[in-house]
Amino acid sequence: MMRFHSPSIEIKSWRGPATVKMTIYELIKSDHEEILSLCKKILVEEDALSGESWSQFLELKKLVSLHTKAEEIVFYNTLHDRSIESQDDELRFDVMEGFEEHHMINLLLAEISMLKRDSDRWMAKMRVLSEMLEHHMAKEESSLFGSAQRDLESGEAQSLALEYLEEKDLVARGFT
Repeated sequence: MMRFHSPSIEIKSWRGPATVKMTIYELIKSDHEEILSLCKKILVEEDALSGESWSQFLELKKLVSLHTKAEEIVFYNTLHDRSIESQDDELRFDVMEGFEEHHMINLLLAEISMLKRDSDRWMAKMRVLSEMLEHHMAKEESSLFGSAQRDLESGEAQSLALEYLEEKDLVARGFT
């Protein structure tokens, strides 16, 4: 198992200053864990009509949106540029696949939002979404992270962590 060590990164946002001791990989993995945990909570909720289930879904939708937008702008675009510079077709295709998976995940979230919560399709689509998220995150953490660690210096992974947090903050405030 790889261990990442990074100096503290202090960010100032509308929420106030924060200190982060993580790399881009650790931040993304942390987001993944939070998203998957919320999916599991929704899937064990027997009553999709409950207010708690709906509020959890809305939180999931927000988390996925913030995560995918920031990840694409900061991490994917950096890796895509690097893949072109290094003529690394495997990395370029992995990044493009990640963009497409994000697109499909966000489409499914939009579809679920429009369904009646008492519909059997609501929970069925939630299960499909959860499976898509698990597949996407597992592939990203294994294949894409491995390629990124080959192509990015350790200092770059740390500075991308800061950019990622700043981008998520901008997305949350509606600036991107």
